[in-house]
Amino acid sequence: GQHMTYWEPEGFHLLGEGISAKEVLNRMREATGTTSQRELADWLGVRQSLLSDAQRRDIIPIRWMRLLIEKQVKHNPVWILTGQGEKLW
Repeated sequence: GQHMTYWEPEGFHLLGEGISAKEVLNRMREATGTTSQRELADWLGVRQSLLSDAQRRDIIPIRWMRLLIEKQVKHNPVWILTGQGEKLW
């Protein structure tokens, strides 16, 4: 299989059937008020290439979701990951 190009100590969320990392990243942009992949990467403190990599592999690092919660975004993490349920919490 493909080798991961970086190590993610907390692992990855396995996205549900029919959910793409691209959609999750779009919801992350909405939740963080960022308008581009580059801005979101800056917000998360990662290189933009990691976002592209996550999108290609359809994975979302758990750490990114934890950052959203720690920085107290108003959007529900379940909605960000799945597009389901209450958008705000």
